Amino acid sequence: MRDKLAAVRGAFLRRVGRDADILFECWAAKEPKSLAVLARIRDISHGLAGAAGIFGYPHLGNAAASVEEAVVRLNGAAGPLREVERSLERLLTDIEISRTERVAHARRRADA
Repeated sequence: MRDKLAAVRGAFLRRVGRDADILFECWAAKEPKSLAVLARIRDISHGLAGAAGIFGYPHLGNAAASVEEAVVRLNGAAGPLREVERSLERLLTDIEISRTERVAHARRRADA
């Protein structure tokens, strides 16, 4: 059972890595505040916010929810673009930390 859970968590973290790459590319686009780019950022963040807690990464879920909320506020003209940028930077940093911790954990298990 643990092997199946580990496999599912591994698949989730691979998805998180792909999502992080897409989020970075979206933000690095020439028009990061275009409606299409912001919608893509919002959708990816929404999906991460929902799934992260299920797989034991509540901090990623909270960071993703912050990105989604910042985009929604920006689209409603109630929030600045800088808020989206800060929340996106936090999410991408949290993802990188989680990925690094996973690699370190796997190395410790292999060395044991």
